[in-house]
Amino acid sequence: MVRVRLFSTFRSVVGTEWHDVELRDGATLTELLQELEGKACLSNVIGAREYQWRHGSTSFLVVVSGRNIEQARWGSERLSPGDEVWLQPPVSGG
Repeated sequence: MVRVRLFSTFRSVVGTEWHDVELRDGATLTELLQELEGKACLSNVIGAREYQWRHGSTSFLVVVSGRNIEQARWGSERLSPGDEVWLQPPVSGG
């Protein structure tokens, strides 16, 4: 099981901070994001950004167990049971 933590507007849209996701052994970060797209409560958050992350224009930060994961590594980043994955929307302001 992987724990997913949502921050800022992601948390506001979904209405909760944490989600536990069951994945196959050796699943990648990309597979996790695809799984999250399929969940009704997360489809608005992840699905709206699907085009962007599939086509190289990420609009959110992904951290796996304290390590920032660059988008180029999402398909090869293997997740382990107990990993925490943080999804953070872009920070704006001035």
